[in-house]
Amino acid sequence: MRALGPLFRKELTDSLRDRRTLLMMLLLPGLLYPGTLLLVGTVMAAGKARLATEELTIAVGSDDAQRFLDSRPAPGHTTWRRMAAAEAEAALRQKQVWAVVDAPTGAFDAVGRGEQAVVRVLYTKRHDRSMEAMERLRRVLEATGKQALQVRLVAAALPVSFAEPVRVEALDIDFQKDLGPLIASRMLPIILVMMLFMGALYPAIDVTAG
Repeated sequence: MRALGPLFRKELTDSLRDRRTLLMMLLLPGLLYPGTLLLVGTVMAAGKARLATEELTIAVGSDDAQRFLDSRPAPGHTTWRRMAAAEAEAALRQKQVWAVVDAPTGAFDAVGRGEQAVVRVLYTKRHDRSMEAMERLRRVLEATGKQALQVRLVAAALPVSFAEPVRVEALDIDFQKDLGPLIASRMLPIILVMMLFMGALYPAIDVTAG
């Protein structure tokens, strides 16, 4: 046990004298990890902005699906392509289109009669373009559904608020304008843990080799 004290002091002194060790323990983690997280966030934001302006082709597998889409303005940078249902699914797998929207015969008229229609959308989470196409379709179909709901409420002489008995308005009073503290509080523990492991790794290697 007496030999552990001098050995510990020797290794600690060697580590503090080694500039490379100090660089790996302090400077590199402090600059590398925040810079990496910032870079990843910037790349993700730029990729999302690029997807929003990318031209995407979406296959329409039936006449009723086409009628649903034609009832609302088409999203920007989006092209509808009329195809048979089987052909459209094959085109999606071959990346010729990025989503497929289909509806059974009579679905559009069923909505007009006050019934419910099921519209099927095929996409894949493996590709960002397909997920973007799904998001554009979702906005169009939701707008179509809200329009049909308003028509039904007017026909039944009911106010628009009838379909939404309770409306929740959430207001964050702490981070409404400044999200910096919230983001820092979420990211800082992760950065500290990564710095702890990486900072201790190189001295451990040097001590073991020594």
